[in-house]
Amino acid sequence: MFARIFLISVPQHPKETKYSNITDVCTEHETLKNCIERELPSLKFNLFTNQTLKSIRSLPSSIQDEGNRSAYFSYILFVDLLKQMPQIKQAKEIMLNKCKDYYRRDKSELEKIELFRNTYTSVTAVSWYTRDSFVYRLVNQAFRTEDVALWYLFRFFIIDLCTQLENIYKEQIFESHLTLYCGQAHMPIKEFDNTKANIDGLISTNGFLSTSKDRENALQFVLGASDTENFKVVLYRALSKAQPLQSHYET
Repeated sequence: MFARIFLISVPQHPKETKYSNITDVCTEHETLKNCIERELPSLKFNLFTNQTLKSIRSLPSSIQDEGNRSAYFSYILFVDLLKQMPQIKQAKEIMLNKCKDYYRRDKSELEKIELFRNTYTSVTAVSWYTRDSFVYRLVNQAFRTEDVALWYLFRFFIIDLCTQLENIYKEQIFESHLTLYCGQAHMPIKEFDNTKANIDGLISTNGFLSTSKDRENALQFVLGASDTENFKVVLYRALSKAQPLQSHYET
């Protein structure tokens, strides 16, 4: 969550500040009023306002949980539909402009957004996703909202990322069975309890799940984290069986 902070101070107070979320330091009430009015259009926009983020969804077989199963199939069908859409420059610009507004007070991320705008190509999707940047964070958060409108906003990048991942998968020779690990430092208690209650059942991840064959490497992502009242630290161990890719439209 990003907060916009306006400070009012005595005239001799320096305006420079090391805190990126301080929008302005004003010495007069009228100046403060003008600054707030200037920022209002942006303050009305927030990608994830009032959104509940879910990293995973349990898929039990009971009819009472049909909503969970429907959401899962909506997600995979939507991604399949996205991949059939043509890539257009307008989609890229809309996505980046929204990202710029979201990070409008973060100079470091704004520089990365412009670097993406000027250098990104479809074959660098995985490279960009694995960087510590706005792409990884915002795409993952968008999927975790389960809000189709936000998924569509990031369609330009999602299409390229899915396509490149599929191509890499087809080109590589995998072991028939893999043991993979994934560390998650902040799993909400509700998700943790739902997962425990669904032992021997199915779960679906909302978005792309980054894993490693090296357990120690996965543990690096939870290094220093600890359980709290609201979150649990989790290490997934997944047994994966390699198989050919199949479209969900195939019968």
